[in-house]
Amino acid sequence: MKTKNEKTQNNFFQEVLEEAYYRKAWHGPNLHSSLKGVTAADALKRPLKDRHNIYEVTIHAAYGVYRIMQRIKKNPGIKFPLKGNNWWFESPDILTESEWKKERKLLNDLHDELYKLVLDIKNNLKGKSDKEKEKISRLLIGIAMHDVYHAGQIQLIKKLI
Repeated sequence: MKTKNEKTQNNFFQEVLEEAYYRKAWHGPNLHSSLKGVTAADALKRPLKDRHNIYEVTIHAAYGVYRIMQRIKKNPGIKFPLKGNNWWFESPDILTESEWKKERKLLNDLHDELYKLVLDIKNNLKGKSDKEKEKISRLLIGIAMHDVYHAGQIQLIKKLI
């Protein structure tokens, strides 16, 4: 059974994660809302040659959430559902609306899984992640900042395209 302090910590981290991804935030669009209205064609447009597009930023953000969960669960065997082994995935030449919807769903599903993990976590959030490298709390704050950063990046790309 969790102590009151552990429940408070879990609630704090869930709130931070939700504000960075789903919930209305004081700082402007969160990652989820930054993707609203982006079509498959828009997702593939590049603001400049050799710059990331919205598709690549979206997959990168999903990969970041996956990696955090892998580390918190201390399970390197968990595999990312898309092919590739890098932080950045090259976008396809053609992207259908249904494929784009599927990629956004991947991002949503990974965030939902992360929220559940934070609520269900049995150990103290100040405990260490895989290989005793990082405090779990630091990883959670980091992924929230990562989401907010990429929400801003997507907003900028939308203006540039």
